[in-house]
Amino acid sequence: VDLYVKKASDSSVEIPQTGLTFITPPTTNVLTAKQKLEICAYSIIHGVKVAADHFSVSQEHIQDWRMTRKTLEKQAKEEEEK
Repeated sequence: VDLYVKKASDSSVEIPQTGLTFITPPTTNVLTAKQKLEICAYSIIHGVKVAADHFSVSQEHIQDWRMTRKTLEKQAKEEEEK
């Protein structure tokens, strides 16, 4: 028996038979392009594993960001202009 039922329509949890609903925090951490570039720069100096541990992101994400650095630079520039 599930004690908590996740509603698909929003980010809340309903506890059956109580009528109580609790808001749950988002499970993903969204980083800006500028933050990703800063993590890439840190990883170049200290290494991917150390950067991944320091910033609590996966090594795979850092490697992907380093390969798509030019795209991230364009995105960061667009974010600044907004």
